[in-house]
Amino acid sequence: MFLLNILSILLTLGTTPECDGFGMCILEQKTEQTLETCMKYDNCLEAELTYQERELILTVSHKKMKDNVYVKYFTTEHFRLDKDFSIPDNVADAIGCPQGLTLPAGKYPIYEEGGKIVVKIKL
Repeated sequence: MFLLNILSILLTLGTTPECDGFGMCILEQKTEQTLETCMKYDNCLEAELTYQERELILTVSHKKMKDNVYVKYFTTEHFRLDKDFSIPDNVADAIGCPQGLTLPAGKYPIYEEGGKIVVKIKL
């Protein structure tokens, strides 16, 4: 039997250094301290991250994001990454994916599954 490591994360959308544009700016495990910092940003959301069969799966509830974030990032057919994004090593360890993993810039399909928004990134 194969068990998935599902990690609660906080994701600030946009691109570095100012976290504007499209993509992933800050990705970290959810803790009380990181949640407090994250919620200061309009474009921060709570999500879950999983890795299976060389695919990174980002799942987020529409109810857990602000309307402007939903409209900007999740109302098209694709989730857009303007720049490559490196998964932090501690997050990679927690979900069982290789360290040093970089998501290439591009467009990734958005699905709706069980009332949640899902982005699947094949690696």
